[in-house]
Amino acid sequence: MRPDIDNVNNFLKKRSFTVVILGLILFGGSQLSASCQDVSIKKDDIVSQISQKQIDRYFQEIIRLSPRPPESDTFRKCRLYLVNTLKSFFLKAWEESFTASTPKGAIGMANVIAEKKGQGDRIIYLASHIDTKIIDGIEIQGANDSGSSMAALLELARVISNLNTKFTYRFVFFDGEESIGKDMNERDGLYGSKEHVRRLKSDNLISNVHAMILLDMIGDKDPVINRDLNSSPALYSLFAVCCQRLGYTNLCMGTESYMYDDHIPFLRAGIPSLDLIDFDYGPNNSFWHTEKDTAENVSIKSIFKIVQVVACMLESLERPQK
Repeated sequence: MRPDIDNVNNFLKKRSFTVVILGLILFGGSQLSASCQDVSIKKDDIVSQISQKQIDRYFQEIIRLSPRPPESDTFRKCRLYLVNTLKSFFLKAWEESFTASTPKGAIGMANVIAEKKGQGDRIIYLASHIDTKIIDGIEIQGANDSGSSMAALLELARVISNLNTKFTYRFVFFDGEESIGKDMNERDGLYGSKEHVRRLKSDNLISNVHAMILLDMIGDKDPVINRDLNSSPALYSLFAVCCQRLGYTNLCMGTESYMYDDHIPFLRAGIPSLDLIDFDYGPNNSFWHTEKDTAENVSIKSIFKIVQVVACMLESLERPQK
């Protein structure tokens, strides 16, 4: 991910009216507001089934499989771990292989995808990325970026796999989110998400996707999610309401910014999308893409809170509109 990519800002600013209208159409406009107000935390809901212990278990295993640059042995082992864990939830899980054209030549990559069928064909995407940044001379463990979000996504998959849902859910772990060169730009980075959206278009499935929620860098010890101005307003509003409902008001008090992340290809395809990212990791974001991105600087409690908020959002989206 990277903030303030000028051409992305200009592209999405020009579409801001379209994004708002799209959110109103797909989420029901005033109906979305009503569903937000009706969110309640019950004994048998999704939120109560989220386990901090399970998140920690997944996180520790992911840390063992670090760092995770594309085509590395640890990356392949992590990918296998993800597939096997998702299959243990009785989900259909597979690898989506492709070749990325990068500044350093062709690199073989593969997204990991799992699907939980719902009552209908409408799809909600929950996503993270797998890879860690490559910087010469520095070993980046990637505990927060992207270990925190992978652990979160596995826990959401575990809980949702046991539910009878209205929506079909796809849990996607993207390869190649990080740039291969020094800086992310339009031609370097987001390889996995771009490839997956390309295949969605090829399969005529774009119109089936109801929403995409991306998790990234959610393990800071003082978590505050950025207000990403590229993200769909209706989804961010639902996130903020769920933060308040759960008593995590500080989570949605982050600064406004334009994030260039794996949700961008989905937004460009017309899919309502939300990037949940805390782009202030350590003092003045000093732990990001450094050797300080380690397990000692990640809070499992922070990940747990954000997973609970996402679960609250899914409860609201699953609830029949009045």
